[in-house]
Amino acid sequence: MVATLLRPMRQSNPRLSNGWDPIQTRVQEVLDAASYTELQQISCERRRGIVFLSGDVSSEFMKQLAQESIRDVEGVSHLVNAIQVVDHV
Repeated sequence: MVATLLRPMRQSNPRLSNGWDPIQTRVQEVLDAASYTELQQISCERRRGIVFLSGDVSSEFMKQLAQESIRDVEGVSHLVNAIQVVDHV
């Protein structure tokens, strides 16, 4: 567990903002590991303890799936799903 706490910033991921945050990083890792490529394009930001999801998906199902996929990430207690459903992703 100590190694997890000392993990370096993920500099290569421009979708992570404002430096390293372990909860935000874990949420982004869950989205990046999703089997749906649309979810891999979703961005997250954590401000004042609230996780914000943003990006574009092709359906309400995908929007809800993004939200549900991070529901059990430890430390996520408040979530704003600002994902937009668009015709062409």
